[in-house]
Amino acid sequence: MPEEADIDIDSTSHGGPAEPLTPSGTLREDLLEFLLDLWTSQREVLRLAKQWSRYEGEIDAATERALAAMGSSGDDLLAGVEAARAELRSDSKLSSDQKNQALRRALQSMPNERAQKANGRAGAAFRSVTNRRKDLGLLSSQLVTLVADFELFVLRVTTAWLEFDSSHVADRKKELSFEQLQRFGSVHEIRQSMVDTFLEEHMRKSAASWFSAFCSMLNADKIEGSDDFVTLEVFQRRHIIVHHGGLVSRQYMNQLANHKHSAKLGDHLPVDLTYVENAADALAIAAHSITVAALFQTVKSADERTWVETEVGELTFLLLNQEREKVVERFVSKFRLDRIRREFSQGQIRVNGWIAAKRLGHGDEVRAQVEAWDVEAKDDGFKLAKAALLGRLHDAEKYSKRMIAAGEFSPYAIGTWPLFEDIREELLKAVDAKPSPSSRPFNFLRVISPDAASKKDATENGK
Repeated sequence: MPEEADIDIDSTSHGGPAEPLTPSGTLREDLLEFLLDLWTSQREVLRLAKQWSRYEGEIDAATERALAAMGSSGDDLLAGVEAARAELRSDSKLSSDQKNQALRRALQSMPNERAQKANGRAGAAFRSVTNRRKDLGLLSSQLVTLVADFELFVLRVTTAWLEFDSSHVADRKKELSFEQLQRFGSVHEIRQSMVDTFLEEHMRKSAASWFSAFCSMLNADKIEGSDDFVTLEVFQRRHIIVHHGGLVSRQYMNQLANHKHSAKLGDHLPVDLTYVENAADALAIAAHSITVAALFQTVKSADERTWVETEVGELTFLLLNQEREKVVERFVSKFRLDRIRREFSQGQIRVNGWIAAKRLGHGDEVRAQVEAWDVEAKDDGFKLAKAALLGRLHDAEKYSKRMIAAGEFSPYAIGTWPLFEDIREELLKAVDAKPSPSSRPFNFLRVISPDAASKKDATENGK
């Protein structure tokens, strides 16, 4: 559930009204940029990881078929190989590289004690390393990329925040000789040197230290997910991949000593698609929590609060469109919605949280909560959201038509918003409209009319 605005997209930075170029406004723009850059990179990492897993899965399935074909030929190895090749040639969906790899794997996996003994220790080592490296493969490099992107996010946010508010490093001291002092042209250069030194030291510390520093800088009680095993383990697994070939090190054991896990020193820890997806979600949750805490910490006026609340709501919509429902569900379940004063933003976050929970299989629980949601005195936009969540097509049709006629809504939203994913085709037919290819891609009308929204914001902000 996004908020649509009758504004020119090109004149905005993040799909909403642009802020004045004040230090705090610039910082908020930067924070959103850093977060969205991380999420976009994660999306590409996950896309590649899924493609790779599908590619490898097709090879594994083809290998099984090739082995079955070989087995049907009895002890005649030559006939078995020809049967396997014929089986693989008949699959037009496989590339030539996949077919070659499948045949090679089938041959290598055939039980042949003479060949294994003949290859000796070198052959045994080759088989062991091949299996271990196959478990790491491209997905291990994707994990390394995820962690590197998060480290860049931490550096960017910390640097931007210290430029905005250097009180976190106010107590730092630096001794300078007279010769060193002469090299600096101003007090500002000395200050920047101290900040740079802090950043160098800070980035060499553990993820737990980063999260602790953010709590101090941003006056936050907690960074969501910062003490989860899955979050902290990501950094340690990245370390053993880069420095220990995927084998559990003593550092891994020491860093995770306060968490229960089954890994033992020297164990091989593979990286599969599920692990990469969970790692991405854990890092996205932490980054989102850091950003939201920073955004709220910059608020000094009613206008700034309105801007922040609007963007915090829009972030949940962006996440849903990227199929990151676990991040949305975690945020909404832990976030205090009473912090949001603006009615639309509060409703938007709540609705998007329900959509995420439904996607994650919590439909019955969501339905009970939505049923209890009192929208009787609210605008049609909220009533439409409730009807859509409950799958009440007749009510959704009624509110949609009424809002479209009033210029407060567009059929394009029905065709694109996650809110309507369960009743999309039926509702489009009911309102007798289809999303036009020439329509603007997003944000061309408000769910709540501009006049109504302005009056609500003025009331909520005490104007």
